[in-house]
Amino acid sequence: MKYIIDSACDAQIQEALAMGACGVTANPSMYLKNHQDFYAFLERYASMGLSFLSGEVTPDDDIQEMCH
Repeated sequence: MKYIIDSACDAQIQEALAMGACGVTANPSMYLKNHQDFYAFLERYASMGLSFLSGEVTPDDDIQEMCH
């Protein structure tokens, strides 16, 4: 079984990764609540070599923005 944290809070993510979580997922409301820039968030966690990373986009983003 693989554990993935669903959060955009860096402290929560680091704690979960230290306990063995292998990935991170978050949604637009979490980015907003935690004052996270979507692209910076994804770049930071992508550089960690996690086995799973998901970044949800908002429904009003255009295709060019989603593929940035």
